[in-house]
Amino acid sequence: MNLKQFSTYPDITKSCSGVYGIISLSTPNIYLGSSNDILSRMKTHRRQLRKGNHHCKYLQNAWNKYGEGNFRFILIEEITPLYKGEKFDKIRLFRFEQNYIDLLL
Repeated sequence: MNLKQFSTYPDITKSCSGVYGIISLSTPNIYLGSSNDILSRMKTHRRQLRKGNHHCKYLQNAWNKYGEGNFRFILIEEITPLYKGEKFDKIRLFRFEQNYIDLLL
């Protein structure tokens, strides 16, 4: 799997559980994450990036350099929760996320 394949993934438009990405249209970089509520998590990322206090300094620097319009928030894989918010679902989501990270290395 390469980063160009992610350009065909859909933008995040609904609340769901799964793996998401923040892709830069100006560089070959992607930030991967997972969440039980991707839409809410996307809003948190966007708010932190706009304020300049995102925890990922590389993403924040790229956001500052290229601007908000050069980023897409994409849904990589929707994952149906099995345990209704319990920590088992978080562990399961992390495993899916890690699989995508491993594919890109």
